[in-house]
Amino acid sequence: MMVDYVDANRQEFGVEPICAVLQFSSSTYYAAKSRVPSARSLRDAVWLPIILTLWMANYEVYGVRKMWKAMGRAGHTDIGRDQVGRLMAELGIQGVQKRLTRRTTVPDASADRHPDLVDRQFTADRPNALWVTDLTLSLVDLDTSNGPDLRVILSPKPPAADDWYGFDDDAVELGRLKGNRGTQTYDVPDGLDVTTFASVVIWCERFSVGFGGAPLR
Repeated sequence: MMVDYVDANRQEFGVEPICAVLQFSSSTYYAAKSRVPSARSLRDAVWLPIILTLWMANYEVYGVRKMWKAMGRAGHTDIGRDQVGRLMAELGIQGVQKRLTRRTTVPDASADRHPDLVDRQFTADRPNALWVTDLTLSLVDLDTSNGPDLRVILSPKPPAADDWYGFDDDAVELGRLKGNRGTQTYDVPDGLDVTTFASVVIWCERFSVGFGGAPLR
């Protein structure tokens, strides 16, 4: 890889300056350029066009196993299956698979996309001025009482010993509580400045009472 990079840029910068920047000995580069090709590379140079021609002759559908069999039928019995696979990978060719590839996600073209609020400018002159990732709230090892219609609330009000579960009108709901035990995550709305919030509250909407709370960390 280093030798290829030097070859690609030597006309513009020269070999020694490139090697100095890469901390790569120029003598190593010259030794690699003058080294006699190995027996394997010489064999590969013979096999590569044969494999490509035979693969194209079979409608470009053969994979490694069938290509190896086809090589044998063509009289090339001194090449192994693994070698055929390695050379096909080097050529960038592969067989056509009958089975369908597994798709874990089906994209919805009509779904809303997150807006580009920073016009692709990902620089900032101070901390917390620019957030460039989707934020989530994680409740780690949660253990609280169960109840009806429980919600997860972000509150700007810091927790206090005498009013641990309260929040004010500037609070933001993240959704229904997913469970009263274990670790769980909740998406934070786009554009929400999380630095203005101090605590998270588990709130019972039906009875207007807090079931638990903790400072944000």
